[in-house]
Amino acid sequence: MEKVDCFFLHVPKLKNDCRPVDRFIWINFLPMGLLGLADLLHREKISTQVIHLGVEWVEDPHYSVLDEIREKSPRIIALDLHWHHQVFDVIEMVKQLKTAFPLTYFLLGGVTASFFHEEILRNFDAVDGVIRGEAEVPLLELAKAILQGKEEFFSIPNLSWRNKGRVFINPISYAA
Repeated sequence: MEKVDCFFLHVPKLKNDCRPVDRFIWINFLPMGLLGLADLLHREKISTQVIHLGVEWVEDPHYSVLDEIREKSPRIIALDLHWHHQVFDVIEMVKQLKTAFPLTYFLLGGVTASFFHEEILRNFDAVDGVIRGEAEVPLLELAKAILQGKEEFFSIPNLSWRNKGRVFINPISYAA
C-alpha cells in the first residue's frame, strides 16, 4: 500500500440516458495537461496517481474510489472540470468525497472551472480551490504549501481559494 500526496481524478459524464443506447459514459477524454501536471509533481518528488473513474468502472464495476482514496490517503485531490457537461458529476463527486475525507484539499482546474471559479467556490463548500488558466507553477506551489501544512495561499498565482469561509481570488499572473 503506497501513500500518494496528490490524487488526480477524472470524472466523466456518468449520468446519461438515451433510449436507443440506454445508459452510457461520456466525456471520456482527460485533458492532455492533466498527465503533464502529474508528471511535473512526480519529478518534484511529490507522489501522484491519476485515476480515470470511467475506465476503472469499465474494468471493475465494483471499483470504489472511496476505498482507493482511503488506502492512498492523499492530502490533495485534484479533479479536472474542463468540459461543461461534467459539472454535475464532478461537483457531486467532490461533495461525496469531501464528506468522507473532510481534511483533504479538493482542487478543480480546467476551462469550465476557470470560467466559473467564483460561482463554484461561493456555492459549493466542498471545493477548496480552483486553479484558473494554466496550472504548472500554481499547482506545484500549492502542493508544496499544502504538504508543508500552510493554510494561506496569497502568493500562489491563478488560484481562487477558500479559507475559514472566505473566498480569495489571487491574480492571474502565470502563463506557460
